[in-house]
Amino acid sequence: MLTPTRPALDIGLVTGNGPAMRAFYQDVLGLTPDGEVSIPGTGRIARFRCGDSRIKIFAVDRLAPGARVTGGYLDAPGLRYFTVTIANLEAVVLACRAQAVPIVTDIVSPRPGVKAAMIADPDGNTIELMEVN
Repeated sequence: MLTPTRPALDIGLVTGNGPAMRAFYQDVLGLTPDGEVSIPGTGRIARFRCGDSRIKIFAVDRLAPGARVTGGYLDAPGLRYFTVTIANLEAVVLACRAQAVPIVTDIVSPRPGVKAAMIADPDGNTIELMEVN
């Protein structure tokens, strides 16, 4: 049985598009960089703080032949999106729209006291943004 030592989960995203992905998570979403590590012969991992969690962008030197992100978050089973709970959903979605970030699902209210939207990063990974009042 797991015995977590931190109250958080880190998420790793593998990309062949490192500069655009780093710029998105740092400049568009405003996440704080939390270090980088080089893995010789493989690539570089840039970490970003997201509350107690980290989003790790693993920019590989080369992707496997034919590797690509396909379809939306409902098009295949498996890990297809992650959720970040925030306090300023409307402002973030507005800023994303102004920077031409794909809005996968505009702001909805799935249940009382909850608002959510989904956006996509430069690789097409879906991020659910949620605000709970």
